[in-house]
Amino acid sequence: SLGYAYTAYCIPLAAKLLMIIIDVLQSIPLLSFVPSVVTGLIAVFPGARIGVELAAMLLLFTSMAWNLVLGFYQSLLGIPKELREASDMLQLSAWKRFWTLELPAGCISLIWNSIMSVAGGWFFLISIESFELGSQSYRLPGLGSYLALAAENANYKALCFGLLTVISIIVATDILLWRPLIAWSTKFQFSSGRLHDNQAGRSWSPLGMLMQRSQFIRVLGSKYGVPLWNNFTNLDIIIARRLKRWRDSQQERVRDAVEESLRASEDYMRSLSTTQVSKLNPALGPDDFDVEERQISDAVQETPRFAKQAPSRSKNDIFTFVKDPRFKQAVFSLVRYAVIVGLSICLFYSSWMSILILRKLSLSAWIEIFTGSLFTLARVCAALLLSLLWTVPLGVAIGRD
Repeated sequence: SLGYAYTAYCIPLAAKLLMIIIDVLQSIPLLSFVPSVVTGLIAVFPGARIGVELAAMLLLFTSMAWNLVLGFYQSLLGIPKELREASDMLQLSAWKRFWTLELPAGCISLIWNSIMSVAGGWFFLISIESFELGSQSYRLPGLGSYLALAAENANYKALCFGLLTVISIIVATDILLWRPLIAWSTKFQFSSGRLHDNQAGRSWSPLGMLMQRSQFIRVLGSKYGVPLWNNFTNLDIIIARRLKRWRDSQQERVRDAVEESLRASEDYMRSLSTTQVSKLNPALGPDDFDVEERQISDAVQETPRFAKQAPSRSKNDIFTFVKDPRFKQAVFSLVRYAVIVGLSICLFYSSWMSILILRKLSLSAWIEIFTGSLFTLARVCAALLLSLLWTVPLGVAIGRD
């Protein structure tokens, strides 16, 4: 969810496509994913329960991920312009900006949407852990299958115990996890000058107050937590420094090896006597040998300098070319046109295949589909209206209390 939303936030062109995809996927009912997902994973893991387990986890993911993506994306878009400019002035890297600005900006939205996602997971628990596909029945050990079996056998006692267990888990999760997280996330509000709200958030979580007053947790956080977090947020700088040291050491080793080989060659040339050189080339005399020795010595001394300068000049030329705005604009335009062409081809092919399939439907089938769609739309609108009639007053009452 974080990676999907962050990609849409960083790449405006991708945001349009990614938001359309997620809007379509979240509109598809969860149970419509069951046949394809379960059949595919069972085919990958034949005769093993892991296929059904992975299918259940994937279906839970489809019921929980969408609002996390949309909530985090909207939080990133709502970051004040002043904070973005401040991060640019401080020259924060993309890694540090994400962990110190962008993730904290979406922290409140992620926590509240996580509560909604977990609630959605509880809602679909029975459908995911106990379902039928064709002539086969699949049941996974868990509260969902337990409640489904109790309902099928009309065992109301077991059903009440199962519901009581679910309620106990929800209440315990709220006290031990959600309330401390909500109280902790109040410090990431952009309008954090309202001291009363922050104090209310802390007093709302007894466990959070206990953890804040604990001397052990305070010392542990200041001694280990803060240094580890600083090292983590500066991880890209630490890695860059280590890579630079490793690169410098490798360059130094190569330079030493080249200089050592050049010195060995120079010593060997100087060790040759005039007689040996004369045997190799009788036309050379002693004076000629002195001149040629000086030329060899000068060439040996100049070689390391050229070896050091030439690669750096070529590297700088490449980096300058890559950093050229015209080059970046050309690459961006090429990628954009390639994506547009690819999507156009896929859309045309899908439309043509859909036309070939839909042309086989009769007029009565089209009327039935249109009538069913109208009834479905009416049910959705009625459910939305009924939800607004009680959730809006309840939200206002909670917000004012």
